[in-house]
Amino acid sequence: MFPLTPAPPGTGGWRSLANNGMAIGVQQAALHELVSSQLGPLAVGVGEVNGQVVGKLTAENLRPALSTLRESPELKFDFFSFVSAVDRCPRHPRFEVVYNLYSTEYHHWLRLKVPVAEGESLPTVSDLYATADWHEREVWDLFGIGFEGHPDLRRILTSDDWFGHPLRKDYDVRGARAWATGANVLQNIAGEGMAGQAAEFETAIEPARHVVLNMGPQHPATHGVLRLALELDGENIVGCVPHIGYLHTGIEKLSECHNWTQNVTHYCRMDYLSPMNNELAYCLAVERLIPELEIPKRAQYIRVLMSELTRIISHLVWLGTHALDMGAMSVYMYCFAEREKILDLYEMIGGQRMMTSYIRIGGCAADVPEGFEDTVRAWASGFQHNLDVNHNILTKNPIWKERTVGIGVLGREDSINAGLSGPLARAAGVDWDLRRDNPYSSYEEFEFDIPVGTAGDVYSRYLVRMEEMVQAHRIVLQAVDKIKKTEPGTHASRNYKFAPPRREDINASIEELIHHFKYWTEGIPVPAGEAYGFIEASKGELGFYVVSDGSAHPVRVKVRGPSFSNLSAMPRMVQGHLIADVVAIVGSIDIVLGEVDR
Repeated sequence: MFPLTPAPPGTGGWRSLANNGMAIGVQQAALHELVSSQLGPLAVGVGEVNGQVVGKLTAENLRPALSTLRESPELKFDFFSFVSAVDRCPRHPRFEVVYNLYSTEYHHWLRLKVPVAEGESLPTVSDLYATADWHEREVWDLFGIGFEGHPDLRRILTSDDWFGHPLRKDYDVRGARAWATGANVLQNIAGEGMAGQAAEFETAIEPARHVVLNMGPQHPATHGVLRLALELDGENIVGCVPHIGYLHTGIEKLSECHNWTQNVTHYCRMDYLSPMNNELAYCLAVERLIPELEIPKRAQYIRVLMSELTRIISHLVWLGTHALDMGAMSVYMYCFAEREKILDLYEMIGGQRMMTSYIRIGGCAADVPEGFEDTVRAWASGFQHNLDVNHNILTKNPIWKERTVGIGVLGREDSINAGLSGPLARAAGVDWDLRRDNPYSSYEEFEFDIPVGTAGDVYSRYLVRMEEMVQAHRIVLQAVDKIKKTEPGTHASRNYKFAPPRREDINASIEELIHHFKYWTEGIPVPAGEAYGFIEASKGELGFYVVSDGSAHPVRVKVRGPSFSNLSAMPRMVQGHLIADVVAIVGSIDIVLGEVDR
């Protein structure tokens, strides 16, 4: 391995923390009692749903409750995962607004729910948690629930002249009334109750000093259709407003129209560089709703193997394009050549090189083919050398360091407050990785280290991701060994109420043939309830909040994509830098707009 020595503060230093295989934090029962005692009369009630603690609040107690949970030394819910909503129409009150919190110190979760009637609003919490800014805008955009005191409450995923709120149950999915052809954008903003925003849009920027430069949405260094409105004082950036939504595909709305099984095919198309990670997070969420569905160990190990190969694929694309943005063309060639080898493994196991839909509810679509383990080992034998080639080109390269050291700095506390997760948070000193701290799919059985940086700059993010590929390679080899010790054919559950029967069972039993027919034509009836499934994806916390009414179709599927929150911190990262630095900072975030816009 290329020697990575600790660097002085401010130059991208890092340290490595070993995985102890244990989840840190209080047990769920103790957490339940602790939350109840801390909130006291601020909570209507606190309970446990599918192994996760859930509290119910009123609108007037929302801010005091969140302040209490954040400042409590026993709880320290310092990380705001997301806020979303569920339309319970025709029930009254119509909406449930859902807040998901996490403690980066104690590593426990809490979900809070606030009922909101039609036409009512909630107070903003964007001053308590900076990341709530974009999430509240999304709730307003898609559900029409307002947040009093929000500094910039306007649409975020749909266009300014879009009418209606698409995730409401009574929304016309045919789009017959979606567009107002030729309508004035500012009139539409005012018509949606945002007259103040119209006035703000009309306010002129001081012409003597500041100019606004649009970077994107077709700029190659924005890695997709991202538009950055950069306010410049000379060559210095004094303001940045990201504009997203150009790639909004309505996946969460589509999820309500298709059954639980069909939905697997949607999510690999969000972060299309990490397809199996997306599938895994969704399946884990649905499986939380089905207590009687046990996932065999072989299936769990295969999932880990493919998840870590996916992590390497994603990081290779990040490294190659990030280096290309700054002129290092050789790295791009090396990274994509290495990626092709792993895509061969994808094709070998799933039949396709990207959108495999291989990870399914209950396990995996098929067992690993004959010779797969040997092929993985053959790839692994040369991977470390190929990674060292990239280290030799970049890590001590003075031009690379000039472009990355001290650029786009975001400190530890600011990173947590901004909702950063994954490599971005760890590069800033946030010691948090869901594989270690809240293990899933048997990650507690694997040995690996968590690289944690100190500088929070572009260079530190680079070092963390490079070391993460080393650790993913290490996990892959362990997973191959573990798969070999399990029984072939146990790649999925045999509870055929929730998983498709094996071919040999269909041929042997009319009952299994009926299960097969009903599975693919009607879908699976998932027990009523709600759950949050999460993984440590290549870009950070990827989660799915799912709600079921007991039918074969979900009531709600909320996707918590890491890039959405990570990108929201862009204005802080670019403040005071030059336009050329924006290219390096965007690359260091490693966004995929398919996941941001969904």
